[in-house]
Amino acid sequence: MQTRRVAADDWRLLKELRLASLADAPAAFLSTHADEVAFEDARWRERAEANAAGTRLAGFLAVPDGGAAVGLVVGVDQAERDEVSLNALWVAPHARGRGAGRALVEAVVRWARARGRAAVTLCVLEGNEGAARLYRAVGFVPDEVCAGPDGRMQHGFRLELTDAAEP
Repeated sequence: MQTRRVAADDWRLLKELRLASLADAPAAFLSTHADEVAFEDARWRERAEANAAGTRLAGFLAVPDGGAAVGLVVGVDQAERDEVSLNALWVAPHARGRGAGRALVEAVVRWARARGRAAVTLCVLEGNEGAARLYRAVGFVPDEVCAGPDGRMQHGFRLELTDAAEP
């Protein structure tokens, strides 16, 4: 499984994958399909451009050899905390169990290392055990429990980069 950065002209693909993720796993994300399907194309273009620029955030796509993209993730640089936050990871159901999730996590970890950050952090909504297993397998350890903006409980995970071996 290969990964690549989101390019500025990937806005249609980004829109397709993001909407598919929200439709497939509505309980896994803080946003909703109904909210994001209403976004104007200009907003999707802005998202793709921001992901491609890699200034404060970077988007990555999972692409099997010779195939179409099957997953996405976004890393958000939290410079004030010396960490990168891993967000919005999703893999299409037909591609799960083939290494796409791990490849996407590793892409964000590489980006965080390249930025000199000390850790990668993330939150998993309560009940999303598949995601929690993936993050543990890559080397993340449980961190603080936090409530999301909508009040749903989330379990934090953290991967220290200063001491960690490559995932």
